[in-house]
Amino acid sequence: MEKWRIFAENHPFVILSLITLICLILSLIDIFILRIDELWGEIIISKALGFFIIVLYLWSVQRSVAAIGLHRTMIFQAFLIGVLVSTIMVVIYFTAGFLVLTSSNVKTAIIFSPTDPKGGIGGGVIFGLWLVFGNVVNCCMEEGLFRGLMTRKFLTRVDFWKANFLQAVLFGAWHLRWPLKYYITGQMTLMQALFNAVFINFLAPFLIGFMWGYMYYKTNSLWPSWISHFIWNSTLNLLIFSIPLGTEEGILNMAIIISGTVSILTGLILMVLIKFLAYKWNMPELAPWDQDN
Repeated sequence: MEKWRIFAENHPFVILSLITLICLILSLIDIFILRIDELWGEIIISKALGFFIIVLYLWSVQRSVAAIGLHRTMIFQAFLIGVLVSTIMVVIYFTAGFLVLTSSNVKTAIIFSPTDPKGGIGGGVIFGLWLVFGNVVNCCMEEGLFRGLMTRKFLTRVDFWKANFLQAVLFGAWHLRWPLKYYITGQMTLMQALFNAVFINFLAPFLIGFMWGYMYYKTNSLWPSWISHFIWNSTLNLLIFSIPLGTEEGILNMAIIISGTVSILTGLILMVLIKFLAYKWNMPELAPWDQDN
């Protein structure tokens, strides 16, 4: 066990590649073979197993989940930053979308309608609770891997901005399996899948992942990005724009793209607020994996 721990400490990129590859394989099995997203609306099996693998790795190197930022130090401040940033982003998202639709003479309302857009599944309150639970598991796995493990381990080799850029790129690439499925299953043409891959499933996660990585770094806690990620995903799962039948689908898509773009750019601007609050509350910055956190 000691030899493994030393190897893991000295070869962070090998370890991260191995863990990410295992999580990716599990996810692809969920999506393309078991098709859990089409049955349950959440690929929860691979996400739960992915987080278990992260915890197992931490145990194997004699670390706890506190090593990836899941600790109780300054937890109130950490949660407050996450809630504040995500709330502002969500309000901006729905406000921008509402304005775009109404300016196009489309009568719209924001309604409670639990939906998983990836699997195209909807339901009532029970399904909504299931989606919320799925987001808990999803945030544990994705934040634990891309922010918790990657950022700290990358910091042992490069400075923060390079480390944050790299984890955000990988986080964006992680989402490319969805447009791949849409194209293979015939849900999208090649051009539609390419547009979706570049702008929806790569660029958007890359930018928001970059902000979440900064949030983790400035607060030395994974809870701000975890709660922000959870609120963002859950809100978009539970609330939708309701439009009259017969409305051009292109108008709704335009509203969603514009509102998503504006809200994510707002999140990047809010990095200034994150820095201010972390400094005001004397929250230490994240230390590299090989240093005490």
